[in-house]
Amino acid sequence: SDNSEVCLRAGSARSLSLSTHLPRHPPRRLGRPTAAITQTPTGRINMPPPMANLPAAIAGDPEARRIAQQIAAAMGWHTFTVDGDRALYHAAAVIAGNYATTLLAIAAEVLSAAGVDAAEAPALLAPLALTSLQNAAVAEPARALTGPVARGDIDVINRHLQALAAVPGSA
Repeated sequence: SDNSEVCLRAGSARSLSLSTHLPRHPPRRLGRPTAAITQTPTGRINMPPPMANLPAAIAGDPEARRIAQQIAAAMGWHTFTVDGDRALYHAAAVIAGNYATTLLAIAAEVLSAAGVDAAEAPALLAPLALTSLQNAAVAEPARALTGPVARGDIDVINRHLQALAAVPGSA
């Protein structure tokens, strides 16, 4: 009979820590093998993120990771392992989850400086930004570039830089 026990501990709203203790194996970290399942969804404001088909990072001791994989599969999550520096994993998630938002806000300020209603600017740019991110996710990011950057049109890029120099906070 299998005398293993499974302990789940909720972390943040999107993470779950899992620890198992298999009596035949030596205890580890705090006396038990441990693994972590960390989901990387982005929810809408005032709306929970979708729970299925989301990436979920798995890290930890092999036997605990095996159980974490089973739990994630039951939830319909797409798992991947993080064997390296978890701080780098977290930094990548923070960059992906926040920098695109920040760039959209900056682009909206620039569009507003061009005379477009500031309240409408983010929504007007969102389809372009979302399509660009989707393209970068399924192809090599360099292939997802568009416009003068993709064409290497230095003259147009220089005109953009000159125009941006006149927008407060964009230089």
